[in-house]
Amino acid sequence: MNCGPSGLAKESLHDDGDGIPEALDAFFIYEYESPGESLTGFWALTAAEDFHNGTIKSLRLENNSVVVNPINAALENRETAVIITYASDKYIDEMIGKVKRTVPMKQSNKGAAQHRLWLINDENEIKRLIVIFGKLGSVFHIPVSGVFSHVNFGTGKDLINSECFGPLVPAIYVSEKQLRSAPCHQLLKPGFPIDPESFFQLICKDFEIRISPGNAPIEPDVMHQFGVCIYGCWYQLTLKREVLSTAGYEERLDGHILHFRILSPTRLLSGSPQPICCCPGPNALAKVLDMLQKDRNLIAFTLHPASLNQLISAAYLDIPLNKGSFWIQPASYSPNNAVAMNGEVVK
Repeated sequence: MNCGPSGLAKESLHDDGDGIPEALDAFFIYEYESPGESLTGFWALTAAEDFHNGTIKSLRLENNSVVVNPINAALENRETAVIITYASDKYIDEMIGKVKRTVPMKQSNKGAAQHRLWLINDENEIKRLIVIFGKLGSVFHIPVSGVFSHVNFGTGKDLINSECFGPLVPAIYVSEKQLRSAPCHQLLKPGFPIDPESFFQLICKDFEIRISPGNAPIEPDVMHQFGVCIYGCWYQLTLKREVLSTAGYEERLDGHILHFRILSPTRLLSGSPQPICCCPGPNALAKVLDMLQKDRNLIAFTLHPASLNQLISAAYLDIPLNKGSFWIQPASYSPNNAVAMNGEVVK
């Protein structure tokens, strides 16, 4: 068993009756497809140690001042593959295309979703792949769950024998161009009555505050801009430029700005009887409006989506992000098959 600097590993396979021998060093090309979305990458077993020694940069999450590393949950549950993203590489793209054209495919259908595998067992190709990943530099763990669950093939046996995992984690390596960020808006039910004028007095030193013309819902199209809905009335908040003049990288992230420059000074989080919940995905604003219509006591905050580059930079700099402050999905999207991110998802 060998783990390269990229974290990729080789491991044994089951013989589930389709002719794959029992101790075969190999990687797989893995492809997920459902109506309107698809994603292609490498399925491999990855050394758990590489998540802890910095070989793989892992994005950490903060919830109620407690910082957690989602990889710990993955180490406890080896049946769900973690997502590793890497910088786009021409050779890897060409290799994926060649394998898909020349290697027999295995396929498993689950409802409208299709999961496909192509075996890479050529020793030279395996070595070249590990070298290429080593030259790419850092790869990044993105905490994703949902459609990327452990896949069964053929007769229903697990393709990978989980008893052989040992100190390894099943992972799917995908190019950063295979993923994209989408809005992740937030809702909170305060534990006390809110006076809008008093609320904005607490944060006006940091923000320019405007009433939305025609009370139109606000979905920010630029960073550092926020929409706020209080008792059915929409407002636009824009962070003042001078606030950013001395801000560090973490303090420039909109999720951080929401928590530390809006929720904390107004004591909304500490006074709420329920945790903040998130409405993610391309139709996030529609979800927010539906929830507000059902309960006018909710306060909504809409944010510009964090970019994938921002998330990667946060992982590289070891900066924890607020739980539920971002949403990552396949670059090609179907609303029926989104990739669920951290935080409570409002359906």
